[in-house]
Amino acid sequence: MPFPIFPFLLMIYEFILYMSNDMYMPFFPLIANEFRISDESVSSTLSTWLLGGATAQIILGPIADRFGHKIVLMYGGLLFIISCILCILSTSINLMLIARFLQGIGVCSMMIAGYSCIHEIYKDKQAIKILAMMSSISILAPMIGPVIGGYLALFYNWRIVFWILLLCAIFSIFSLYFYMPNIPPSSSKSLSIKSIFCRYINICSNHLFILNVLCFSMGYACIMLWISTSPFLLMHGYHMDTYSFGLAQLPVFGAFMVGSKITNYFIDKLLLIKLIKYAFCLTTLGLILLLPSCFLNRVELLIISISISMIAFGMLTAPLNRLAFNSSNGDKGITASVFYTFMMGSGAIITTIFGYVEYTALNFAIVFCILAIAQILLFIISQSINNIENKV
Repeated sequence: MPFPIFPFLLMIYEFILYMSNDMYMPFFPLIANEFRISDESVSSTLSTWLLGGATAQIILGPIADRFGHKIVLMYGGLLFIISCILCILSTSINLMLIARFLQGIGVCSMMIAGYSCIHEIYKDKQAIKILAMMSSISILAPMIGPVIGGYLALFYNWRIVFWILLLCAIFSIFSLYFYMPNIPPSSSKSLSIKSIFCRYINICSNHLFILNVLCFSMGYACIMLWISTSPFLLMHGYHMDTYSFGLAQLPVFGAFMVGSKITNYFIDKLLLIKLIKYAFCLTTLGLILLLPSCFLNRVELLIISISISMIAFGMLTAPLNRLAFNSSNGDKGITASVFYTFMMGSGAIITTIFGYVEYTALNFAIVFCILAIAQILLFIISQSINNIENKV
């Protein structure tokens, strides 16, 4: 395997970036008290993070194709470091929101440059295995981040989180500078607005690609819905303390890792489409258990139902990612821009909308079910179109 250390270092960097969301979630009530704002306003720091990632994709993709992935990753990492410093210095929610927006841009630079590099270097099955491993490692952030954050919240101010992230990010960027492969730019096309616009129109006119991207995005929106609402749902609705909340996340995100391991094991034994269909069967089972958990007001059943769905999402993440990239005829950087704009945009939209809804288990379950069912339907439609195009 070429550049064996690069995927490993990229996993560590991705883990650190995602911890910028998950490790500070148990501090939400404390941040609300310090800034004298509502719980919903604190949740807006998450949607702002997603919005920063979604908006910056549009220009970073063409830049990565024109100048190379490495330069985008390095400057994006520098921006993430600056944003951590701004979070530490924040004395109001307004400065915090600006810092979180910049953090989102730093995260999306990793997605555009890092993941595009993986898709360019590795072939299908090898890429899916690496992507599954990366998604498994990255999900450690929402899995152990709340546990670590819950423990830190007992003794420290919320700014400790961003001090830790600052130091870890510096180490990761320094390591990637030496070990990330310097792949030649894949495009010599102009960075004029007209040229970029035409390339985006060309990619977005690929209906199969857009359907595959939307399919992936619905699953991501489900995960972001749980991440953004679970602090208030479990701590306020079910009266968990910060540490118990962190422990409750272990089976949920542990299930996602199990799903990723299942994909890694069966990718050489099953057809990709069949593996995806088995995952959707698990999604359906999770949804069947979800609504009764709300009416019975049983937090254990809620955790079990979400965990079953997370196994499915873990199985689906890498295959749907690769399926979408393979259905695009554009350069990897601009393809990644569209892919991750939809992905992070779906997360930003759903967390923003749900911020105006009462945080109840029933409201969560209804939205979660709608998103999961939409993912299944989008996959069915995309496969129907793919079969028709293959016959033609």
